[in-house]
Amino acid sequence: MGIMEFVIIGIVELIKDLISERKINMKKNNVKIDWKNVDEKSIKMNSPFSVYPGEFMERNRPTFPRRIDLNRLQVEIILAVEKFLVLTSRLITTYLNNKGFVCDQKTVQKEILCLSENSYLNKYTIRSSKESSRASYKVYTIGRKGIGFIFYTYNRYVEKVNYIEKCTVSQIKKILSSNQVLIEMNFMNKSEVYVAKMVVDEGFYLIGNNNLFRASGRVEDEKNILIIEPVRNEADFDITLIHKLKRINKTLLSKKCNIDTTKKITILIVAESIMMLQQLINIVDENDYVNVNIKYSYDTLFVNETKNKFYKKSKDLKSAECLIAI
Repeated sequence: MGIMEFVIIGIVELIKDLISERKINMKKNNVKIDWKNVDEKSIKMNSPFSVYPGEFMERNRPTFPRRIDLNRLQVEIILAVEKFLVLTSRLITTYLNNKGFVCDQKTVQKEILCLSENSYLNKYTIRSSKESSRASYKVYTIGRKGIGFIFYTYNRYVEKVNYIEKCTVSQIKKILSSNQVLIEMNFMNKSEVYVAKMVVDEGFYLIGNNNLFRASGRVEDEKNILIIEPVRNEADFDITLIHKLKRINKTLLSKKCNIDTTKKITILIVAESIMMLQQLINIVDENDYVNVNIKYSYDTLFVNETKNKFYKKSKDLKSAECLIAI
């Protein structure tokens, strides 16, 4: 069989997948949310990581960067940004507090300003279109001197620098949403955490094989794997989600991928809001994904000190499906 035949087979399989996804999208369930356990404050808040039309990201370049003697807090900030790829000052502050540092956001912002002005961090401003009145906000990635500091101090290369530089605003906000889950749930103490890392099977390079996916966030311990899949309010987000879930399921079914598929695997779908969550739970047929458990959440649950941050589908006394807090 020639190369062209392999290419044709791959294209045919892709078209079949797309047709299948659109059919799946037509299957609407009637799952209700158990509103008794929903935090009222989280309903009224807007997610800081919602996606809006016309947004763009602007790089703020330092004028006269210089070398500085880093203090302990600045080193921890650099290491945090290296680990999570992109962060806000609020997420950096929460992460440092979880690690035992006693510092407020104002103190952290002062150190971040010093680091970004001297190229240890890159500072980006996410702006809305001119017609919008929404406020802009800043995010931070590892900078040129930060990369050098990590290499010469810890003898390791910083990963995925080029990937982050090419990300769209939507992709950045998905990573931020996932990082918020990782940091607010304080997974780092007892688990291995991976950000925007590819999961592939050993034959992914073959033509027609699309057994691979990039998880915005992944947490592993001895027995469990949690894959975090944020969904933003974009065009065809429902079809995109079903396509991603199918690809995850297919990759895990191969049993030859670069994660341990004998562990209990859970996919956490994170919506922008509870209203968006209501839409998502009605397009996901969990019977299609036999190898994984599926749980649900939304961004603003992780900003408030609510006890229940995850939801799952269940049946009430009348045998109707509903979404309950767990």
